[in-house]
Amino acid sequence: MLVLQEIFVPQESVNDEFVRISKLYFKSGDYVNSGQAILEFETSKVNVCIDSEFDGYIEFFCKEGDELRVGELICRIYDSMPCTDSKDNYHIKNDTENHDEIETIYSKAALELIESSKINKAVFQGRDLVNVDDVKNVIKNTGHVKEDRNLQKEQIFDNDEIEYKTLSNIKRSEINNFLDAGNVTSTVYLYLDVKESYSPDNTNNYLLSVVVLEVFKLLKKYPELNAFFSGDGIAYYKSIKIGMAIDAGYGLKVVKLPDLEGKTVSEVENEIFRAIKKYLRNKLSIDDITGSTFTISDMSNEGVAFFSPLVSSKQSAVLGISGFDEKLRRYTVSLTFDHRVTEGRKATMFLKELIESINCYF
Repeated sequence: MLVLQEIFVPQESVNDEFVRISKLYFKSGDYVNSGQAILEFETSKVNVCIDSEFDGYIEFFCKEGDELRVGELICRIYDSMPCTDSKDNYHIKNDTENHDEIETIYSKAALELIESSKINKAVFQGRDLVNVDDVKNVIKNTGHVKEDRNLQKEQIFDNDEIEYKTLSNIKRSEINNFLDAGNVTSTVYLYLDVKESYSPDNTNNYLLSVVVLEVFKLLKKYPELNAFFSGDGIAYYKSIKIGMAIDAGYGLKVVKLPDLEGKTVSEVENEIFRAIKKYLRNKLSIDDITGSTFTISDMSNEGVAFFSPLVSSKQSAVLGISGFDEKLRRYTVSLTFDHRVTEGRKATMFLKELIESINCYF
């Protein structure tokens, strides 16, 4: 039985160390023609289709839904029917099945390079001898693969407060690249235009109350913005607790507002006044300044054109409100978010919906 073609996971993007097998168009043992699409896989950005280069019989070493590392063997095409397992759509020989076959022999230099490059030995399955040039050829064709970071899940909340979801290998690979770049946050900005009759001197507190209430409502639709990155997964808060950043002489504090479910704008405004009063009287308790799940930083009274507030610990996003531009009659509203938890498209959608809902009040 002659191997006509071996297909390994290619390096489609420098940001991907894993891909997900999304579709197998044949099953092991099927006959395929040259030029036929035989499988599809997903990277973090695109779907990739792979065609056969030969006429022959195919054997898969994976199944749909599997996540494979770059450089791993996906399938082989033979000139005659391969041995397949009728129970599965793929077949990987184990040690007991190989006892009558010649064991693959590796040179010392090849083994050292395989280990240092973190290459799966399965890519050399079926070969009698593997030397260092064979290994270099695999690296050249598939790209060098780095070891995953040792991501540890943080045990910091009980199950009554969060829902924890473990990330896929593909997502973890993306995160590793963000960490390598040294920056995991980005900011999107949109303008909040107001009518000619609007006066910021009379309505600033009302504006903040509207923003707080509408953010509270929208976070139900965008749970990834009411969450945080933790080790090898994302922790989603089961409740929404808005924190309001205040800095008026007693240091910067993020004051947690009470549950806003069912409250009106006027009631939210009263809660904000109470929080500010406690801050100014230096009466904030530990509970008042801990446990918020999303932060709003209002600089509309400070004349700031625009700014990017920092994301608080154990949160994934923070909203910023700039000063009012008298000439253009607008505010700049920003959303800084953690790329490990969400993405720019969703952050922009959230901000657009927020602006639209605020405009209904003015």
